[in-house]
Amino acid sequence: MNKEYCQGLIFAILLLFVNAKITAQEKEETVKASDVYLSVEIAASFPGGTFAMVQFIQDKFKIPPKAVRKKSKGTIVLNFTVEKDGSLADIYLFNDLGYGINEELERVLKLSPRWIPASINGKSVAQMRQIPIRIDATQRDAFITVL
Repeated sequence: MNKEYCQGLIFAILLLFVNAKITAQEKEETVKASDVYLSVEIAASFPGGTFAMVQFIQDKFKIPPKAVRKKSKGTIVLNFTVEKDGSLADIYLFNDLGYGINEELERVLKLSPRWIPASINGKSVAQMRQIPIRIDATQRDAFITVL
């Protein structure tokens, strides 16, 4: 099996476990301060919305020169928790393209301003978020796309 297939399989299994926890959480009447949710009434959001987030990532991200020389191409999924105060935690990048790309994406994410936290029943809660990022350094003008 190739590396991408194995990573995809692991990711799918992880989502099944997280989804099972969410189903159990939805049955509870109260919102616990320590829980991290995937499914919420109002999702956590970047200040200014999706367009502002895309613009922020595109403005701050610098494709490492070695990634350009090696013509790196692929999709990385940013996984992180937006805490109930809007800060980001538990940053994990799925699918390492190498050549410093993941480190650069993590650096940019850490520069992010505080997000608007998710809420359930009017209370701020922590939410796990995922953002797929497409990197293409195969052309003369390398680019990044937030999917």
